[in-house]
Amino acid sequence: MFFDFFKYGIVPIILILLLISMSIYYKYDLRITVGLIITLCFILFFFRSNLDIYSIHNLSKNIWVSPSSSKITKINTSYPNYNRITTYLSPLDRHFQIVPVDSVVKKITRLDPKQNYRNKSDAERLRVTFQSISDSQTYHLDQIVSHLGYGGWLVKLFFPNRCIIFPNIKPGKIVKRGTKYGLIRFGSNMDYWIPKSYKLEPKVKQNNHFDLGDKVAII
Repeated sequence: MFFDFFKYGIVPIILILLLISMSIYYKYDLRITVGLIITLCFILFFFRSNLDIYSIHNLSKNIWVSPSSSKITKINTSYPNYNRITTYLSPLDRHFQIVPVDSVVKKITRLDPKQNYRNKSDAERLRVTFQSISDSQTYHLDQIVSHLGYGGWLVKLFFPNRCIIFPNIKPGKIVKRGTKYGLIRFGSNMDYWIPKSYKLEPKVKQNNHFDLGDKVAII
């Protein structure tokens, strides 16, 4: 499906209805109409969910692919069991996430964003723990909603309780590589906790951008 509009929240629907109402109220004023068209295009673009799933499925089973479309901002190799890769999803990136390798969902944990790994400005942090089927290694994917400085009130305004949602997974479920498992609806970062035994691709460097399904590591 190219567009998971109705699955991922009522807020875009409310915005569109509000803009249409404004356009009618102002008797289809040109400026309002143009604003409506621009806003509609942005909403459709932001919530797009196109994915070349066939290319991802055809990769070798020992390939760990990028679970998000994002830019690497930091790589931390100091942890004993994991390499931690921190990424940023810009407004131009697709904001849904996929499973990087055939896995079993072990646990979904909502972490305290003020005490975990990044800084005290995070609004929300949620971790999904997977176990790779091919080698039984455990890895974590953290989805982070940032306050974005003074723009943090937008998070609380539109999503007072939850900005990160998981419509497709639950603990114990077997998921194939490329399965869409969640969406960050505002202010997006991710942390990949990749086992040390996995060999990172040479392209995995700070400031490099990875698209959904790009090769990140070899198991």
